[in-house]
Amino acid sequence: MLRSAISIVALTTAVTACVTAETKPTVTAEEIVEEQVELDAEETIGGPDYSLEATSPEAGKVNVGLAGSDPADIARYLLARGASGALLSPGGEHVAFRYSVTGVPQLWVTRATGGAPQQLTFGNGITFFRWMPDGSGLIYGADNDGNEQESYYFVSADGTSERLLLPAVDGGFRSFGAIADSGSEAVFASTERNGLDFDIYKADLSTGETEMLFEGTFGFFARGISPDGKHIIITETVGEDSDNLFLMDTETKEMVTVSAPSPRANHGDGGFAWLPDSSGFYFTSNVDREFAAVHFYDVSEGEMRVAFEPDRDASQVEVCGENGEYLAFAENVDGFHSLHVKNIATAEAIDAPRLAEGVYNLSCAAGSSRMAIGINGWNTPGDIKVWDMARNAPSPTFTSTDAGLDLGRFVRPESVTIPARDGVDLQGLLYLPDETSRSSDALPPVLFIVHGGPTAQSMASFDAIVQYHVDRGIAVFEPNVRGSTGFGRTYVTLDDQEKRRDSVRDLIDMADYLRTDGRVDMDRAAVAGGSYGG
Repeated sequence: MLRSAISIVALTTAVTACVTAETKPTVTAEEIVEEQVELDAEETIGGPDYSLEATSPEAGKVNVGLAGSDPADIARYLLARGASGALLSPGGEHVAFRYSVTGVPQLWVTRATGGAPQQLTFGNGITFFRWMPDGSGLIYGADNDGNEQESYYFVSADGTSERLLLPAVDGGFRSFGAIADSGSEAVFASTERNGLDFDIYKADLSTGETEMLFEGTFGFFARGISPDGKHIIITETVGEDSDNLFLMDTETKEMVTVSAPSPRANHGDGGFAWLPDSSGFYFTSNVDREFAAVHFYDVSEGEMRVAFEPDRDASQVEVCGENGEYLAFAENVDGFHSLHVKNIATAEAIDAPRLAEGVYNLSCAAGSSRMAIGINGWNTPGDIKVWDMARNAPSPTFTSTDAGLDLGRFVRPESVTIPARDGVDLQGLLYLPDETSRSSDALPPVLFIVHGGPTAQSMASFDAIVQYHVDRGIAVFEPNVRGSTGFGRTYVTLDDQEKRRDSVRDLIDMADYLRTDGRVDMDRAAVAGGSYGG
């Protein structure tokens, strides 16, 4: 009996990584493999090549080649970058975003109507950012060379003034929540009490003094503050993919349970959007259903209800319009987003602008008819468009850096549905090289790239490594094995606990399917991944 090549590669890598010059392993990779679940020979992709030696990168000169070269050098793919996390300023005059053109993610601002962007931060890089309610500046987070223990800072909108708000605390891993509309306070979660559990804190932004509002166990997170400052939205982590939802009274610190269902459900992935009058808020949840619908919670009645229910998962919920008259959200269909806008009063759909394919980030601001839309797609490294809903006029605000590549040559992924041996429908994104990228009439080799998480999803977003391989005649397949998000509440639970090996088995079933499909050469297949996918 032979073993899964994927398991062997992962185990061999893990064992090799543990060997140092002073320490020898007490167990071999072959001995560890003997403990793995056996698979029939016909179910394997192939065996490991133990003659291969590990290699380490060496410093050397980078030669990006000439613009228009075919195929282009890997350096140009890695230098193709765009904006992420676009946030519209209060009043809608500016857009802030994260941009790593310098090699480090920094905070940038540009006018909503377009123009030259301005870099605001220049340090180790930022972890998050939020506009101050009056638009005078932004709060951002930064850690010390990736140690994930953030300090919080303020920087003015013109970049001429900056100050430390909250210094980092040893053992304090923070998660920023929101800024009160008064601009005087912010809420966040932190482990600084014991280095383990996330508690809820309030910070005075003028003095830097903090107050613990709630002592949590494991993971409690502040997610939003009502415009009148009377309530804080709080979530409690439940497993990998779910949470419970609460509402805290800021005066009494009492918490009301909005939703804590059994079996578990997700309430926080789509964000939270308050109505301007603080009467309630919108969010997404898959409670009592397969896919996340848009829900509304009425504060006075203490009840939640379904507001809009698309066919697939909703996310990126935003209340938009000068008077908060519109609700916007994205729908995730097999890794491609579509934009939906509804009139809250009439439930009438509003025609949305046509956008490039990919994954969208939505941002609206009180008192503005504008919406900022961040677009990250298979041929879009990260553009920003601002849509004036009153005039129905979208305009380009920021355009990605293509590094001299012809984005028109990039390959669109195909969503492929694959039956697993137990009848579960699996899904993946297949990138096939076109005729101009193939050196012969033979079927292209294929590279499996497995996402991490495991509660995550491979989507039709920009991936330089994928497009680099495809342009060199190598097909790429991104599997969304069971346990991935985006395919329903049941699907995400199918790899729970003792079922984790079922998701590894899915890779074998997908490989068998692609062999039968006949569009790639499964005799020349490789697999790669990072984090949990590695």
